Amino acid sequence: MRQFDVVENPDPETRRYSPFLVVLQSHHLDPIETIFLAPLVNDAARPVSPVDIPLEFNGHRLVMAIGEAAGVPRSGLGRALGSAKEHEDAIRRAFERLLGGF
Repeated sequence: MRQFDVVENPDPETRRYSPFLVVLQSHHLDPIETIFLAPLVNDAARPVSPVDIPLEFNGHRLVMAIGEAAGVPRSGLGRALGSAKEHEDAIRRAFERLLGGF
């Protein structure tokens, strides 16, 4: 799995709110059993904050919720459905805001 790959949310309970997840962790860390992901949430479900990134994926208007990023076990994730690589600069800026407050 590569950085910025988009995968389906494997959790049926949260899939309605967050149908997809974005891999934030570098693929150079594949041996680690966990993986750091950000949820792609339905944009109607919440206002956009300074660390959220609005985008479209597979015909869905979504928001990448950087503030809700978390590490999860790698084992339950399926194959990549696409990529959010074109949002790399926005993702890095969101992390700067999240961690540095700017």
